[in-house]
Amino acid sequence: MRRFIFWIVSIFYPHIEIKGAEKLPQAGGYIVISNHPNGILDPVPMMIQIGRPISFLAKSTLWGIPLINVFVKLFDAIPIYRHNDDGKWFGPKGDTTERNEASFKQASQHLRNGGILALFPEGTTHSNPQLLPLKTGAARIALLNEEACGWTGEIPIVPIGLWYEHKSRFRSSVLIVVGDPFTLEQYEPNYLRDERETVRLLTEKLDEKLDEVVLQAESQEILRALPVITRWFNQELDSLSSQHAQMESMLRAYTNLKQKDPNRLDNIVQALRNYDQTVRSLGKIDPWQPEIPSISWGQLVTRLFVLILITPLAALGLLITYLPYRLAGFIAKHAIMGDDTQLSLAKIVGSALFLIITWLTLSIWAFNQLGLTYGLVLFFIIPLLAFSTLFWFERIQSVAKQLSQMRWLGARADVQAYINNQRSQLAELIKNAVQEYA
Repeated sequence: MRRFIFWIVSIFYPHIEIKGAEKLPQAGGYIVISNHPNGILDPVPMMIQIGRPISFLAKSTLWGIPLINVFVKLFDAIPIYRHNDDGKWFGPKGDTTERNEASFKQASQHLRNGGILALFPEGTTHSNPQLLPLKTGAARIALLNEEACGWTGEIPIVPIGLWYEHKSRFRSSVLIVVGDPFTLEQYEPNYLRDERETVRLLTEKLDEKLDEVVLQAESQEILRALPVITRWFNQELDSLSSQHAQMESMLRAYTNLKQKDPNRLDNIVQALRNYDQTVRSLGKIDPWQPEIPSISWGQLVTRLFVLILITPLAALGLLITYLPYRLAGFIAKHAIMGDDTQLSLAKIVGSALFLIITWLTLSIWAFNQLGLTYGLVLFFIIPLLAFSTLFWFERIQSVAKQLSQMRWLGARADVQAYINNQRSQLAELIKNAVQEYA
């Protein structure tokens, strides 16, 4: 069942990349601390890339939600009981401290048994462009575990930053950034002298470590624009890791420019706005779209031939999957009531559920109406049809975009030269600023 969930998530996020994997401990237990942008799904990309099960703490009320409770049990999640959930289904019912102590002991035992435990110190999932102030719970758990291990430093803490290109968009990408591990044996004297102060100091250190691996900006608009601008000015970047590094440099330059040379920053922003307005007024070209590489006629004919071959299969797949897929998206958006931190999970669960129901219903219908052979054939062919539809749509969009831009720019060589010149000037402007202030 875990493998099935990994497979479904990998379809939704086909490109999951890890940066700094060599820093991960190769054996034994360790604690992961991470930002929390995508709800209960956040541990899954880690597990896919790390290749080991990861237990995590989750609010106790999730055990009372159908389908979600299957997920948390399947991945050995450990319940945390919150005061504000008192009286709710699977809430603490007045015994928060006692139940949480039992959960902490379970987490500590899991670590000593060689397991991995993921903690999200912000205490809640969110879509803010910056980390929230950290709660003290993660530091308390880490110190309690270190005390139980005799202050030997055998259970390291590994900071991990999660970055979703578009966390609720189908066929998007995820980057996992691994920071330098550290241990806690040096906290023993302070902990024995003043437990509360030690928890505060460790919470500050966790905050510093997460700052090193989590991409943050002062506004959501800047954070959303970074990947677009980075790809536009740096087409040679071929991985999420290199793209992430470039975005970090641009953010540092932006922050430093704002403090040290605000007039220069204003000039760059105004130049970007002028370019955007000018190019949009010229026609159909998106100013911020990376240039699409031209393709030869031979490549184009080959791609079109493949698309024509699979069109009948893709059409059948569309007939089967379109309604369940759209229904899942519609229900997900209304069910979560605007909470985009849960939207991707709702889409994944809903799409998988409705597609499986459709798949089994059609197979059973064929078996009852046409016999065993037709039922088995339909059972095995429906997944192939679904994948052919996915392949067809992704390829046809790519080819259509290339043809459209090649045709439009080919007929307007002077416009193309102008756009390229404007882009080069802006690229040089931003490149110089990044080199000086990053």
